[in-house]
Amino acid sequence: MVEIRAFRPADLEDLYHICLATGAGGDEASTLYLDPKLVGHVYAAPYAVLSPRTVFVAEDGQGVGGYIVGAPDTRDFEARLEVEWWPDLRRLYRDPSAQPRADWSLDEFMSYRIHHPSRTASEIAEPYPAHLHINLLPRLRGRGVGRRLMERWLGAVRDMGARGAHLAVGAANRRAIRFYRACGFHQLEHPARPPPAPVWFGLGLVPAAAAWVETSIARDRQRGDAGAPTLRKEAPAMSNPVGENHAKRQLAAGELVLCMGVNQMRTPNIAMIAAACGFDAIYIDLEHNPTSLETAAAICVAALGIGITPIARVSSRDAHDATRILDCGAQGVMVPHVSTVAEARAVVESCRYPPQGHRSASGSGPALGYAARSQGEINNFLNQQTLLIAMLETPEAIENADAIAAVDGIDLLHIGSSDLSTEMGIPGQYNHARMRQAYEATAKAARAHGKWMGVGGVREDLEFQTWLLQLGMRYLTGGSDVGYILSAGRADVKRLRAAPLS
Repeated sequence: MVEIRAFRPADLEDLYHICLATGAGGDEASTLYLDPKLVGHVYAAPYAVLSPRTVFVAEDGQGVGGYIVGAPDTRDFEARLEVEWWPDLRRLYRDPSAQPRADWSLDEFMSYRIHHPSRTASEIAEPYPAHLHINLLPRLRGRGVGRRLMERWLGAVRDMGARGAHLAVGAANRRAIRFYRACGFHQLEHPARPPPAPVWFGLGLVPAAAAWVETSIARDRQRGDAGAPTLRKEAPAMSNPVGENHAKRQLAAGELVLCMGVNQMRTPNIAMIAAACGFDAIYIDLEHNPTSLETAAAICVAALGIGITPIARVSSRDAHDATRILDCGAQGVMVPHVSTVAEARAVVESCRYPPQGHRSASGSGPALGYAARSQGEINNFLNQQTLLIAMLETPEAIENADAIAAVDGIDLLHIGSSDLSTEMGIPGQYNHARMRQAYEATAKAARAHGKWMGVGGVREDLEFQTWLLQLGMRYLTGGSDVGYILSAGRADVKRLRAAPLS
């Protein structure tokens, strides 16, 4: 069991240790530095001392094995470093020279950074003011711990009013790059620098409180109210504000997302019913029934209002099927019959805004609660929050699972068990050896590329579902409105038919 918790002062030595143990692009760096604390002085300890509220650790039975550190306001943090952190270190470490040289040791390079710290470029720090560093020891990797740390940290800086977060990673660290993309970060355009320049990533955030305050300020200005607007203590504090994708947050935290299929219900009440049952999401099936776009939109809006994620299973790979329901309030789409890399890329092209894709910009809408935002903020935020699910439903899709998982912008590989087993000539035999191999291959592909795995069609078999969970499945379609009605109805009728009449 791994606990994610707030930083305590007693954890400081663990931060130094982990920073050194992961200081070579995620690998051990203890043999690279003469001073074992030097890298921690730069990348870990200042956050624990100056910004402890944005430091979280991951702890298991062996102790602290990972951390995430950062600051909600990079410019403010850089200023504090100059006053409260660097001066003491500059007295301990000498300035190697005015310009770095190729023959310097890593200790000399790090000492140079203490004396000549770089400032984050304005084109990064202004739209994405928060920044972070995250490190895990090998024993905690591949277990969803990084996602849980990231979710905890993003929630903290969002609550502090940060509108976006950025980070830098070495271009050769492909594992980290896959992880950040899976967490919703997108690569930022930055003036080209010679190698080994890092790759910069950004993530837009929409703090609920900040959104309310800005709207209040805008109203005050429109009314011509004099003086500075005041913050009202009665500002609504929504636990799950419209715009935040609950299912994607659960996935990022390594939790299981349970989704209920909506097949025949036609009123928005079904969203409330699903929430009352404890589901995290609903998927509105637009492939196998006559539900209209307008009806689907009403159900999506209802789901948004009660904090569960509305997802649409669209009828085809046609771009308009997916983008229209996204514009109408869906926070995710399940695209059927994605069997090739080209088809997966086409999904991303149509459903992501630039630079990831070419989705048509429509301004604010129900998925944002109609909040007033610039188009750039809308694009970044919806790229982050939208859940793109590629449904693998043919043997060809399973063969291409690894390549499909590698497509930037696809979040989740979802095996449509009914269609896949039918295509394999073993309809409904989900426990068949060939189906098990398909689940295993998909889980491996998703894990290798930092994506999530989902399964549909497997119901009322807890033993098999447990096996899928152990395999890495984190998204499960638990059943549909029709299935639940038939199951409960048949059982009730059976009991009543067995009752004596006299």
